[in-house]
This record gives sequence, structure tokens and C-alpha cells, in this order.
Amino acid sequence: MKKTLFLFILSALTFSCNSRSQNPVINGQIVGLTEKVIYIAGFDGDQEAVSDSVMTDTYGNFSFTLSDSYPAGMYRLILGKNSFLDLIYNHNDIGFTTTLENPRENLKITKSIENLIFYDYLRKKHAYQHKTDLLYPLIFEYPDTDPFHQKIVDKFSALESGFRDYTEQIIADNPNSLSALYIMYDRPLPADPGLAPEEHRIYLRNHYFKGLPYDDPRLLSLGVLPSSIIGYLALYRDPEYSKQEQARQFTIAIDSIVHHMMSDEDIYHFTLQYLIEGFEVFGFDQVVEYIANNYSTDGACINEKRKSELERRMENIQKLSTGKIAPDIEFGRKSSAGSLEDIPSDYTLIVFWASWCTHCKAMMPDLIRYYNNSSRELFEIVSVSVDTSGSSYTRTISELGIPWFTHADLKGWNTQPALDYNIYATPMMFLLDKKRKIVDKPANVYELKKKLTELNRE
Repeated sequence: MKKTLFLFILSALTFSCNSRSQNPVINGQIVGLTEKVIYIAGFDGDQEAVSDSVMTDTYGNFSFTLSDSYPAGMYRLILGKNSFLDLIYNHNDIGFTTTLENPRENLKITKSIENLIFYDYLRKKHAYQHKTDLLYPLIFEYPDTDPFHQKIVDKFSALESGFRDYTEQIIADNPNSLSALYIMYDRPLPADPGLAPEEHRIYLRNHYFKGLPYDDPRLLSLGVLPSSIIGYLALYRDPEYSKQEQARQFTIAIDSIVHHMMSDEDIYHFTLQYLIEGFEVFGFDQVVEYIANNYSTDGACINEKRKSELERRMENIQKLSTGKIAPDIEFGRKSSAGSLEDIPSDYTLIVFWASWCTHCKAMMPDLIRYYNNSSRELFEIVSVSVDTSGSSYTRTISELGIPWFTHADLKGWNTQPALDYNIYATPMMFLLDKKRKIVDKPANVYELKKKLTELNRE
């Protein structure tokens, strides 16, 4: 590795003697990808956006010139469906050869110190994690009275210290390298074989962000922040927790994450948006509301577009928090139009759904059974469709035999109730009391039954 790097540095110095003004170039050969389009995408946090494309020749060769508009960072070459190759660009030429089948495993960097370091690290990290993942359980399962146990501990410790020393050397030797920056924030924390698994988890929680300031905006273009955030959240996840307890644990983790991401405005705003979007997808509305109610987007910001979107999203979340008054909805009735205020039931469930949503259709039979076996004095349902096809909607309504009030103007996600309730996925449900106050956001019929039973006891 050191000899190869030395040769690369020598060639770079020799080449720099010939002054040139042309832009950096990516020269690659992908064996098996003949006369096909490669799409080039850059990273912004967790988003990748295609910025250009290039065609390979009959041998899989291509050459792409990076204009001045290309900032330094991680770029993804999209080779086909589920096939891609990531490269780090730092205003220098890049050269490589690989194959369409297993492009990362068969990659050979022919030019670019950045990517030589990057892929050497990825391979060493994979080997290190594979070995330590096998050895770590043995430390606690193998009899510690057997002399072989100490050999397991010694081998594990040697792997840990060896990999740490390797990454420390890379970081020290390459202070201006994007690869070194990536490695600094990506490398796993070493495990202490003297700590039991639960003790080790607490240790990781307390040391996860140590020495990492998260103040370099280039981290957004390297795509390393999402895995860093998810890795820390995983330390607070426990399958034995109830959903409510799990939500509480996640809020503890979020406080720590956001605290460490405050040094750079763009990183801070990305973190809030990433957390909100992630917990929305998994139905942790309590956590989403916690973020919206406890963190602000005030202050100077480089990325005004991200800030504006985040402000809008957080404002909507706050308006729809538990305890707030829900927006009214007009819906169809047998005799005339109606609204939520016309419903005399103690509670009203608003269900956002679509005929094309498989999860919605899977949930409906159970919800219909519960509705038919419950009194209208207790609760009523209003379903709001985000369909655009009238025939599909009408057919599904008939097939399911939906017995409650419905709203369907066939405007899709732009139907007014979906906009008012900040709907981003289906199914989504809101449970309201007589005064239209939001009392719960059940993720499924089981949670709805549980909440109505609790409310009925009060």
C-alpha cells in the first residue's frame, strides 16, 4: 500500500510540472457495459441527484470531463438497475477499470490517490468487521477458564487496535483528503472485550461522537451523515420496548444527535429534516412532534431551499400535533354533503388511503369489522382518498364494501384534506374527539382499538 501510494505521489508531482489548465477527467473502463449510458449523480445529505451522463464505447471505455460547476465530493456512477460505483472527486483526475458484474469488488484504481485510499479502507473495513463480528460473541460464550479463551480475546484486541492504527495513520498522513474525512466519520468505534454487550452499548452511546465536531459542510457531499445518524439511533433500539418506550428512547438519542450537529447550519438543518422524514415513514409521530416542538430553524443558513422546506414541514407538524384542533373536512353523505362538525360521535377517525395502496386494502377488512361491531355513538369514520382514477376508486369502494363517510375529489395528493393534514404516505389515520382535537395517530387497527378502549375507560 505504501509503495503504491509513493508511486502515485511521484507520478502526480511529475505530471504537475507540465502546467495545464484543462478540467479534471474521469477515465474508466467497465468490461461488459458496451455502448450504454452511465448516469453521474452527486450527493447532498441522503439525496443523490443525477447531473449528467456519458456513453461507453464498444469496449466499455468512457471519458467524462468535470466542469468547474462540479464541487468536490462523492459521486455515484449509475451503471444500471441496482448497479453503481461510488468515486470521490477532489479536483483531480480519476482513472479505473472494473466489470459490470461486481463493479466494486473488481475495481482497480489506475489514477486517483483519493479513491485508492477510499477503496483500500472499504476492503480493510469489511475484512475487519467480518472477523470481529465472528469473534466478539465467542468472548462471552466460550468458557473463560479454557486457555483458548485468552487467545480469542488477544486476537480480537489485535484486530481492533490494528484497524484503529491503520485509520489513524491514513487520517494523519492525508489532512486535506476527502477520503480521510470520510474515514474519520465512518470508521466504527473499537469494542472493549472486557465489557459485557449491554455495558458496551452504553460505552458506545457515550463515546460515539467524541472528537467528531460535525462542522465541515463537505460531509453532506460525502453521503456519510445518514449512516452516522442511523448508527447512533440503533444504540437506543430494543425490540422488547413498547412503541411508546421506544419513542421515548429515540427522543433521548435525538437530543444527543442534534446537539452534536449544531456547529454547521446546513448539517443541522439536514439532520432535522432527515430525522423527521425517517420517523414519519415508520409511524413514530410522537418523535416527529418532539423534534418539531423542541428544535428551531432560526439563524443564518447557506441552503435557503432546505431551510424553507424544513420550516414549512415543522410548522405543519406543530399544527397537527396531539392536542391541536384538526382541520375540517367536507365529505359525502347519502342525502347531502357534511363536515366533521356534523358528526355526533364521541370520536371520529380520519383515514387517508388510496385504491392502489396495498397496505390500505390489507387494513380495510379489519377496520370494517371493527366499525360494524362498534356503536356510532362511540366513533365514526371518514375516509379521504388520494386517488386520481375514478373507476379504480369506485370499484375498490364497492369490492371492500366501505360503510362510512367518504371524501374523493380525484385530485390525488393535491386534494385539500391531504394538504391540510400534511399527508406524505398512506394509510395515515387521525383520531379526533368531539371538538376535533387530535387525540391519537394510530398506525394500525390494533392501535386504534387499544386507544379507544383506554379512552372509554376514562
